[in-house]
Amino acid sequence: MGESKTKVIVDAGRLDCRGLHPFRDQVAAERKFLIKTSEGHCLPVRCTPQDLEELALGQLFYRGCIQNARQIKEIEIVPEAGEIRVQMEAHCPAGEEMLRTQEESSRQEIPEEGMQIQGDTGEMLRQTSPEEIGGLFQAAEEIFFNPGPLFVETGCAHACVLYRAGEVLCKREDIGRHNALDKVIGYALKEQLDLKQTAVFTTGRVSGDYMEKIIRSGIPTVVSRAAVTDEALRLARTHKVVLYGFVRKGAGNQYAPEL
Repeated sequence: MGESKTKVIVDAGRLDCRGLHPFRDQVAAERKFLIKTSEGHCLPVRCTPQDLEELALGQLFYRGCIQNARQIKEIEIVPEAGEIRVQMEAHCPAGEEMLRTQEESSRQEIPEEGMQIQGDTGEMLRQTSPEEIGGLFQAAEEIFFNPGPLFVETGCAHACVLYRAGEVLCKREDIGRHNALDKVIGYALKEQLDLKQTAVFTTGRVSGDYMEKIIRSGIPTVVSRAAVTDEALRLARTHKVVLYGFVRKGAGNQYAPEL
């Protein structure tokens, strides 16, 4: 069995009416890591083993362990131990206040109103014009029909793109749609980008927990090639996030703001 960083070559068989035909296939690599910080956080994640620093930053940001990348002194990837070791800056208030167990983190919920987010998404929502929507859908056409190398080679990856004013800022792939989002948020933290001036394009469905990450980051617009859930729609409308789904061939469904 051959292996690269993101994919593995395996023996497989193709079945059809004439029988079984052996061949060599490429499947996406999946690895388990534990994000461990000097403040005692332990966050397990299964992911595509690339862009791991950005993944760790995005995960820690969503959990409330950090507010920006300056709170991180060093990130060390230790593949043989399956660990991403994060050295926090001394006396990091976020790390001290938000330390919680994995079980407590899994029960974390977004409050209905008054949640602290990175920016005022409502202003961006009110300024969305038909021309801007058209520009987003045109960009979506180019983004969604030019998948990344992992998807092309294995068919087993979600993509997430961070976009601003006609420019693709970064594109990340992962076997998990949440991980891909964490990676682009981590990229934004590293580059000190203002997320409230961006939009996210995703190939995956938008569920309630996915929307929670969008809200916490302050990203005002989500464009998905796939479906959305009722919980994602409810959260988007409550927190004034623009949400489009089934965006394909220059058209799509508007789910938020409410018509």
